[in-house]
Amino acid sequence: MLTEKKILIVEDEAMIAFDLEDVVMSRGATAAVCLDVKSALEKAEACNFDAAILDYNLGGHTVLPVADALQRKGIPFLFNTAVADFENLSARYNGAHVCRKPANEAELVRLLVQLTNNLAGGAFGPKPA
Repeated sequence: MLTEKKILIVEDEAMIAFDLEDVVMSRGATAAVCLDVKSALEKAEACNFDAAILDYNLGGHTVLPVADALQRKGIPFLFNTAVADFENLSARYNGAHVCRKPANEAELVRLLVQLTNNLAGGAFGPKPA
């Protein structure tokens, strides 16, 4: 499914971050976990990932600078968040998927497979029907 894919996970709650890491690694991917905006920006700029999972609120800061950096690099991402304006996020990032926490594991994996195989209408294309 995600064999040999590199996934960036940006999540400030360590337990959730490492659960997400286990999910993607169990599907054959490698993962890099960042718990704050600063480290996530450094990773996003330094590495080429196949996709990313972004929490919106990271210790009182938004993940938007990371999303902007990923978008500039053409790296697809989805938001996995409990706190966000879902419609505006999706519109700002050209149809990026926004999953409400707690997200269904199968749904997250399905979306990551779509993103890493460019099946979602481009890096940030429209959601599939």
